[in-house]
Amino acid sequence: DTTIDLNQNDLQLLPNKNLLINAGNVKIKNGTVTANHSFGYIDIRDVTGPINLEFENVNFECTESADSIGALTNNIIKAFIPDQKDIDISFKNCNFTNAAIDLSSAKISGDIVFENCSFNNITSSSDVTLNLQNVPAKSIQFKKCEFNVTNVYYPCNPVDLSRASGHIQLTECTFDVKQEELSNGVCTALNVSRLQEGASVTIKNCKFDVLSCANSVCTVIN
Repeated sequence: DTTIDLNQNDLQLLPNKNLLINAGNVKIKNGTVTANHSFGYIDIRDVTGPINLEFENVNFECTESADSIGALTNNIIKAFIPDQKDIDISFKNCNFTNAAIDLSSAKISGDIVFENCSFNNITSSSDVTLNLQNVPAKSIQFKKCEFNVTNVYYPCNPVDLSRASGHIQLTECTFDVKQEELSNGVCTALNVSRLQEGASVTIKNCKFDVLSCANSVCTVIN
């Protein structure tokens, strides 16, 4: 097992250098992880389950603009797991500032939990703040999380759980999603479309505030 206690210090990811997680249980806690637009990222790959990955009391920040139109968000955590593995991932008391998570298509068959986390992102067309498309998890849970996303270009899906598996539950979460630019398309706060057979969604005591510009259509849940 590996525990990285940042002790309220910063861990800066160097350009094009990744922090690789590929063996054993890992916990990162009590500090800040930062990166810029050409940064490396926390790279979860080639693991052998069952393992438990924990992030607790961590601030994740991307510190430079990602493109010329003013979007700031980049992926700071990615997973590449081509074969199904029994992996549990949890985020507790974590803050994400212009930092996104991409677990899409990763064969994570355990539980994924976000508890008391906040996402404060400025995004553009290709940005998904939290991408869990096609993840075959046993369960995906959000407890008391906040998603504050302002999109400055073509509409996007801030939280994408399309084609996911297992039981998806959101409890006491808030979504504040704004589409600012005049772009045709549909902006969706929460995408839970085309779930896998047997999957389910439960939403309890959540609040959605979605604001569209003139030429865009914003839906709360797809």
